[in-house]
Amino acid sequence: MLASRSITRRPRRPLLSPTHHHRHHRRRHASFLPALPALPSLTSLSELLLAHPLPTYTSTIVLLTLGVRTAFTLPATVWARQRMQRMRELVRPEMQRVNDRLAVEVARESKRKRLGYDEYKKELKKQLATAQSALFKQHHCHPLATALVPPLIHIPIFLLLSLTIRQASALATPQPIDLSSASAASAAPIPAADYTAFASEHVGWLTSLVEPDPRMIIPFAIGLMAFTNVEVMQNWRRAGSHAVVEAAPTTPTASATPTTKIRPNFGRLSSSAKHRTTRSPLLQNETDAGNLSPQDARRREVDVKAGTMRERVVGNVMRILAVVTVGIAAEVPAAVAIYWFTSTGYTLVQNIVLGYLDRRAASSSAAAAAAQK
Repeated sequence: MLASRSITRRPRRPLLSPTHHHRHHRRRHASFLPALPALPSLTSLSELLLAHPLPTYTSTIVLLTLGVRTAFTLPATVWARQRMQRMRELVRPEMQRVNDRLAVEVARESKRKRLGYDEYKKELKKQLATAQSALFKQHHCHPLATALVPPLIHIPIFLLLSLTIRQASALATPQPIDLSSASAASAAPIPAADYTAFASEHVGWLTSLVEPDPRMIIPFAIGLMAFTNVEVMQNWRRAGSHAVVEAAPTTPTASATPTTKIRPNFGRLSSSAKHRTTRSPLLQNETDAGNLSPQDARRREVDVKAGTMRERVVGNVMRILAVVTVGIAAEVPAAVAIYWFTSTGYTLVQNIVLGYLDRRAASSSAAAAAAQK
């Protein structure tokens, strides 16, 4: 009887066990990032990452990031920039010619039908929009696809790799076992492989890949590169939006009307009025700005201010996200932060190099055009 009681008696739980200490040590990122669901595909990818270090896990993460970005996201970025280049070099000049032609044709048709100025503007805008859509389709450079395809490729890959590396960190982290319950201890899962090398890998000041960066060096570096990348992307976006605006159909103003005065019956066209009819304000060259009427100048100024305001809003939102990234990177395991650092650096270098190549190509084209003149 005494022997039976001694066997079934529950052991006394220590006041501060190693399990409790370990759980307290991991509180920073465990509270910020909830436990991942047990997805078989995600677990398989994580186990594959843990089973084949090249030669270290840090170098594996870096090489995996560079390989995936080069194989998938870089071609999408180059594809988008080529479409923007076709828009600048092909669609914009053609839209200028179409605008010149349609302004006269629609004016004559409106005069024949005795339409008013508002009807003339509406019809011209409709035909310009149809012509623009046809040019986008002909040259395969619709701006909507150009803007959406790269992020639709990059974002899923980014999330998949982030979750895979985080799941690998969870698999390599020693799980706490409550020794106060014999049944729970016996039912605890036994890991299929020893992944302690991932948890104990030292990289510079990092003592473990499953814990956040204690010195906040990687998170601040990620934020700095993300902020710099915002400025680079803003310059690219300004150039792209400038090309889109100049290629887009515009509503004609008083300087584009077929008469010097706005008359509903569209009187006879004078030679100077014909010349003004062939130019829509947003398709005019900068040298023609002095020929605009005060009303046209005010409208152009409003359009420019609206575009500038949109660019500022987008830029400020991206800058805020760059700052928020620092706080998020400070909470995730160091392995995930290393992946984010490598991916952000890749994006920054990619945009700088491609921007330099674009500027050099533009300079060569301008020099060739000047030589032909």
